[in-house]
Amino acid sequence: MTIRAKNRTPAALARRAGGPVPTYTQAELQERRVQGYRVTLPGGWSLTTEVAALCQPLAERVAARRAPRTYLRYVEDATDAVRQLVDTVVALLAEADAQRRTRHLPIDQRGRALAAARALAQRPVMPEIGTDDVASGTWAQTLAELAEPYSDELARLLGNALTSVVSDRVLRALAEVDHAARALERRLARDEPTRAANPAQAITEADRARAELAELGVTL
Repeated sequence: MTIRAKNRTPAALARRAGGPVPTYTQAELQERRVQGYRVTLPGGWSLTTEVAALCQPLAERVAARRAPRTYLRYVEDATDAVRQLVDTVVALLAEADAQRRTRHLPIDQRGRALAAARALAQRPVMPEIGTDDVASGTWAQTLAELAEPYSDELARLLGNALTSVVSDRVLRALAEVDHAARALERRLARDEPTRAANPAQAITEADRARAELAELGVTL
């Protein structure tokens, strides 16, 4: 993919400053992104792994609640966000391929060719997610499989990109998946049984009582 933006990725800035180039695992990049740090997705970054890492833990928690209809809307929102993410990746890959194929064209014709390539890009079929999928937790695997056909090619495109433009477009779409995942996580947290908080509170009070007795020189 041809990129004309100025290269201001963290790695490039570190190289120009003469400092070490920071490297992070994919899990570390996900954590930094969630915490609000600016990240750039490197070559080898896996779309499939990211979708699975975001959705699988939530799918297991939802399945354990045994109330699939309660969470169906949240899972549908996550499904739509993943589909939009994959749509973005498909468009990026189509544009990169079109740019390779249209290098011989005059600049004023390339824009039309790129627009046509985006229009012809084959979008993934929206998966059907129902209450059975929510109850079993299989919806997370379904979404990972939706991303899988494009994962390796995206990893190569990220590795060949001269700037962060490709990464930035993926990250903007990924932010919507993050948003849907957080909404589902908040709903799960609200639904946690209140009895789960009581033992911790009792332990805290017991600890305080023991500390007060210890101050008075009383041992139990």
